[in-house]
Amino acid sequence: MDKKKTEGTPGMLTNPNYSLSDYATKNVKCPSCGMFNPPALEKCRRCGADVPKKEQ
Repeated sequence: MDKKKTEGTPGMLTNPNYSLSDYATKNVKCPSCGMFNPPALEKCRRCGADVPKKEQ
């Protein structure tokens, strides 16, 4: 695997200003498959199950 391809790639896990805990607190976890989804979605992007509404 060529490591130069991934160096400097912007993204959630490589961005020091956006941590995994930030991602988890801003999104809703699907009770069926465990994938995090944006709070605006009603169905999970991976499995299609209903996701709970984010409590404010």
